[in-house]
Amino acid sequence: MSAANWFQDFERDARERHDTERLRLIQYGYQGYQLREKDPDQAFLLFSEARQLALRLGEPWMALFYDERRVTALLHFKRDYRNVLDLAVQAALEVRKPQYATYPDRFSIFDGLIAAYLGIDPAGYADAVRQAMDYLDQEVPREPDSHRYLLLARRRIFCLELDRFDEAFEWAMKEMALADGDRDRHRADHFLVFVYCALCQIAAARADWDNLADWSETGDAVTRRVGHQVELAELLAWRAAVTRKQGEEDKALRLARSAGSRQKAQRMPPSRGFYEGLCLYHELGGDLANMLAVRDRELKDVSGWGRLLSEARCRVNRCQLLRRMGQPLETELAAAREAVSKLREPAPLLAQLD
Repeated sequence: MSAANWFQDFERDARERHDTERLRLIQYGYQGYQLREKDPDQAFLLFSEARQLALRLGEPWMALFYDERRVTALLHFKRDYRNVLDLAVQAALEVRKPQYATYPDRFSIFDGLIAAYLGIDPAGYADAVRQAMDYLDQEVPREPDSHRYLLLARRRIFCLELDRFDEAFEWAMKEMALADGDRDRHRADHFLVFVYCALCQIAAARADWDNLADWSETGDAVTRRVGHQVELAELLAWRAAVTRKQGEEDKALRLARSAGSRQKAQRMPPSRGFYEGLCLYHELGGDLANMLAVRDRELKDVSGWGRLLSEARCRVNRCQLLRRMGQPLETELAAAREAVSKLREPAPLLAQLD
């Protein structure tokens, strides 16, 4: 039985028995997901309330489901990694107990643990990440399935976070192939949104302008069908950069403003590609001051949230930019070194600072 079927069966049974409390338990899940971009804090609170209700009702599977939802909210809605690893580990230990032997959403628990490692320090947790991904590779279905999509995405993200762009591209192509064979087009489009965002990042790193133009436009269209606003802002940023490269200044400016205003309307923080796309847009215009403004915003979004690699990388990027601008570096270098020192494998970023 799939997790979706279990959830639907639980809801149908509650309706047939006119069980208002268990129906409320189900509604927490729908409501929290709808709030993921507009109010991620409230989404997390709803999932937490649902967990308490599940415990009170004697529904351990539902309590574990909402434990996984709480991890998801911290990781992907709030991007708050300060305490998420403890929650993810606790959920992974809980699902190993005999009472969850047939629990239908067990793979999401392990996916959350992998995502936590990737968001904190992917190089530092590389062995644990590889072991977990290899385990899931043997367990999740090979055919189109949400868990298979997520596993391929984690492999691609792992490579991207380590700037292994060729490997990341290979995993992205496997995701595309999986989506091509998926009869559930809504599910396929949902996951393709993130693939196109990643492909834009890869194309930019390769200075592959033709593919950047193609992937950002195609991704824009797919994302509008699905409705993900944060990813749409990211793709608009990439479109602004490639349009400026093509010499269409007015259109590029409109796209950049649209990216900024759309992201500003959300409370979910953007991912790495949003900042990279806007920085590329400003760099193509020789506007280092606005590049620095983007990096300043990125630093505000990532620092202090347990996102060790994201903060360290952003501080290094800011130092490199400040040097290009001829501005004082001493204070920023010290802060960057402190951030980099928190990583388990600091050598690559320390080398860039040196």
